[in-house]
Amino acid sequence: MSGFKSPWDYQRFATAVRNERRFFQTSPVRAFLEAVHRGSVDRRVDLPAGKVFSRAQTGFAERNRRDDEGREWIEEVPFRPERMIPPSRNVPEGRINPRGIPYLYLATDDKTAISEVRPSVGTPVSVAKFRTSRQLTLVDLSGATRRDDPPATGLDWLLSVAYRMDQLSQEEIDRYVWAQIDFAFSKPVDSNDEYLNYVPTQVIAESLAEDGNDGVFYGSGLNLKGYNLALFDIHSAEFLNAQLFRVVRVDYDINDMGNPWFLKDGKYFTHEITKIFPADADAPTKE
Repeated sequence: MSGFKSPWDYQRFATAVRNERRFFQTSPVRAFLEAVHRGSVDRRVDLPAGKVFSRAQTGFAERNRRDDEGREWIEEVPFRPERMIPPSRNVPEGRINPRGIPYLYLATDDKTAISEVRPSVGTPVSVAKFRTSRQLTLVDLSGATRRDDPPATGLDWLLSVAYRMDQLSQEEIDRYVWAQIDFAFSKPVDSNDEYLNYVPTQVIAESLAEDGNDGVFYGSGLNLKGYNLALFDIHSAEFLNAQLFRVVRVDYDINDMGNPWFLKDGKYFTHEITKIFPADADAPTKE
């Protein structure tokens, strides 16, 4: 286990690199990354050569067509390889790669790849297949390849222990922080503030790359049955083919974020929970 000091270690780290110091690490940031390094050893998985994954880009290319009778039309076709393969220079920053440093973002299936680019209904999406060209070592942030019982991944597990944060064992603290890291990598980011939200995951990824790993494996916040991976070397997987798809339906699952608010007699209010007690405990009574 990695030995994080507190369940709040990831939040403190993220705040530090976003809002305090970024290029010169403070002692708490270094301590957090050292804990990530220790914990990542048990999360390494070997990915053999020849595995095929998907990569999506919204949009399409056009090809001029002409039949034997001279009729002409323009056909929509998937992007060419040079568009689907990340450029080696002048790349924009992403969730995991800093600006100017290209990583290859892939998904375990077409639907997950398409979901990650968030197209609207009717949008054409080019999807390319990439095949790993050598054996790779990835750090599984999601825990999907582990056999934790209960599984310590995603928002559900985070919420399941939220009521007893001051009672977590060291093992649970470690699992909680790793679940937060996976959630940070997988959750969709608002384009209005994506740069600041990318900084913590970029720092963690670069630290894992420095440890000799070839990439990271993490959950998808847009298709809960799928997973993503980011390869630090864009040449570690080769382009195979591309196909054009069109989005025909988008489905949303929602969770409420709090109690409803009411307007009564000019006052806008909500009901609030002030204390939480275990189900088998006697609730306090008013005197």
